[in-house]
Amino acid sequence: MQDRPENNDARHGDLKETAEGPAGRFRRLIALNTGKFITVFIFFLILVTGAMIWLMLSRIKAIERTDIRYILENTLQVTQESIYNWYLARKAYIETWTTSSQLLELTKALLKAPRSREALLADPAMAKVRHLFSDKLIRHGYLDFFIIAPDNFNVASLHEETQGQTNLIATHSQSLSKVFRGFFQLTHPMMASVALPDKSGIQVKPRPTMFTCAPIKDETDKVIAALALQVDPDYDVSRITTIGRFGSTGDTYAFDRTGRLLTKCRFDDILYKIGLLNDGQESILNLDIRDPGGDMTRGFRPGAAQKPRPLTRMAQQATAGNTGIDLDGYRDYRGVPVVGAWTWLDELNVGLATEIERTEAYRSFFNTRLIVLVTLGIVVSMFLGFSIMLALNRRKVLQFARQLELKNEEIKQSHEKLEQRHLELKRTQAQLVHSEKMAGLGTLVAGVAHEINNPNNFVSACSQNLDEALQEFKSFVIKMLGENPDPETVQLFEEKFNPFFENLSAVRDGSRRIQQIVTLLQTFSRFEEADQKCDRIIPGLNSTIKLIETQYRNDVDIECDFQADLSIRCQPAQLHQVFMNMIINACQAITAKKEQLGNDFSGKLKISTAIQDQYLMIRFQDNGCGIPEEVQQKIFDPFFTTKDVGEGTGLGLSISYGIVENHKGRIQVESEIGQGTTFTIFLPPDMKLSDRIEAG
Repeated sequence: MQDRPENNDARHGDLKETAEGPAGRFRRLIALNTGKFITVFIFFLILVTGAMIWLMLSRIKAIERTDIRYILENTLQVTQESIYNWYLARKAYIETWTTSSQLLELTKALLKAPRSREALLADPAMAKVRHLFSDKLIRHGYLDFFIIAPDNFNVASLHEETQGQTNLIATHSQSLSKVFRGFFQLTHPMMASVALPDKSGIQVKPRPTMFTCAPIKDETDKVIAALALQVDPDYDVSRITTIGRFGSTGDTYAFDRTGRLLTKCRFDDILYKIGLLNDGQESILNLDIRDPGGDMTRGFRPGAAQKPRPLTRMAQQATAGNTGIDLDGYRDYRGVPVVGAWTWLDELNVGLATEIERTEAYRSFFNTRLIVLVTLGIVVSMFLGFSIMLALNRRKVLQFARQLELKNEEIKQSHEKLEQRHLELKRTQAQLVHSEKMAGLGTLVAGVAHEINNPNNFVSACSQNLDEALQEFKSFVIKMLGENPDPETVQLFEEKFNPFFENLSAVRDGSRRIQQIVTLLQTFSRFEEADQKCDRIIPGLNSTIKLIETQYRNDVDIECDFQADLSIRCQPAQLHQVFMNMIINACQAITAKKEQLGNDFSGKLKISTAIQDQYLMIRFQDNGCGIPEEVQQKIFDPFFTTKDVGEGTGLGLSISYGIVENHKGRIQVESEIGQGTTFTIFLPPDMKLSDRIEAG
């Protein structure tokens, strides 16, 4: 009888376990396996996050490589064109001398004189030829002139010690033999045989020098002598390659087939310290573009002498006649890893290279990668710690699940803040890239404008001289007809002379147009105005329009309606860039639509200003292809672009948005597919509304 209660209790316990067993076992199963499941899930999440970050970094690096390629190729191209323009200007100048009848007569007289210094100096033709050249050479940037006989002896020059001696060019190259065969020649730099003035005017020996050479021909077109004009390569060629320097380590330089440097580099001070140059030496003509095998700026010292070492990868490709670009990196003559672009100029027989240290070129990418990896490391550490904590406390998994839910919310908020911070970093990066590009562009534009002015001034002056000479010749011809010339004969001469004057007028008009374009470039590239100042934006807007409209003159009709022009506190150069981005984007949208519809479509861009809510409103309204609604939400994001890779970086509108925000203004966009787009910029004025100027 006493066993029954125990049996009843046992059965009751069995029934209770049977009733509660599945739910209890399920909870215990969850408690035992939730930690493992979450751990596996966290590791999977880390792998997915790592893959996404890897894709993002790959995209950022691809964009960075595109920007670096653009900078290197454009710097190399601008420098190459500047050197060619300088080359053509020097060629044109010396050829004006070799066609001079006065120089021909003096040369004939000097060739007949005895080949001794005393006889040449005593010859009357010597004084005349020196007087002919003396003031004009210095004014055009030349150091000396040489008239060279076919036996390579100097028969005339400004320096007496070079009279009656073998010319320096004949001892260094085959250029004179080509000149005596009737060809113009530009020699490579070489060490001068006499002292030459440096930048401070002090006579220094030896100094690098180079020559432009052209044949002097008699009336039968026979070469009787050679004319050589001495040029300072430090002032001419090195000054042009200096324009191609950008950033803190970017450099552009020229070299010959052996890899010898023909222009100055920007690292002379470093080259002294690492032993590639001796004290007092300059890099020009004293440095070979050879790979030392390691970074000498970090203490590496090659075992072999400089000459047996191979040329750098760039120099090997360039001296073989190849044009190329390397964005992965190679060692330069210091052994420092660089990225660069290069080409070989066959007409000048020199190589040209543009390089920048790899660490500086990819600095933005490296900094972004470091920030992302550090952030990922912190997040991974948090996940691992949390996973270990769950593994050690499986019985409290439900409580941890609730805490995990709260933690996930915090992580979500942190992620949103991280995305916002990342967006700010991208905008900051975009502004830094833009500032560096515009600084290099300002230097290039100023240098190119200067180089354009030199030949343009020469063309303008020559056309004026030719006009006066033609007028005198016309008067002389009419005078030769006698006191009472036949009117029909006079009219015939007038008709013959008119085309010459019309062509000269066209030349002068073209020269003036070139000068106007140069002035517009100089106005647009005022990048030194970094500080804000009170200024009116209409003049800068007009300059930007004139600078762009020549490119799209056949496709876009630009209409201006300036109703107001307030004075605002601004950075003019930055606003010029905003206007250029707006106008170019509108013109590109119009040309894209015209390609679809054909020539029947008439592209129009209306640019207007007005006062709205005490703000200066600048509106750009086009009838182009329009922007889809889903794209309008992203157009101001850094690096967002709908163009193909290599055609756009996605920085234009983002940088414009940042510039307007920095000026305490705002940008609005309205667009409809197939109808066009309107960008409206609002800028706060610096003056009272009562002081504004209403345009008529």
